[in-house]
Amino acid sequence: MHIDDAVEACTRVCRRIGDGSAVNIGSGRPVTFLELARLMVQVEGYEATVKGRTDRPVGVSARFANIDRMRAVLDWTPSIGLEAGIARGLDFARRRLAAGVQPEE
Repeated sequence: MHIDDAVEACTRVCRRIGDGSAVNIGSGRPVTFLELARLMVQVEGYEATVKGRTDRPVGVSARFANIDRMRAVLDWTPSIGLEAGIARGLDFARRRLAAGVQPEE
């Protein structure tokens, strides 16, 4: 989920939920970390093969939020898709680098 959509969801939660109940916010689209890495390579325009590691400890391989309650309570769904969000993030990073802002180490 893109940060702009996350902010919109949080704002709606504050305005619509007054009883302390929870609501998952997310895109509702299951994505594995390998799929995400492949998509990032594709959006950036690299020619690279993304492979997983089988010689490392196994952990969570994907994240997914059930957003049925979010849709019902907030009457809303995210508007920025994963591909567009990645492209926006890359554009932001390029602009910062072009302006001379170096990544923090």
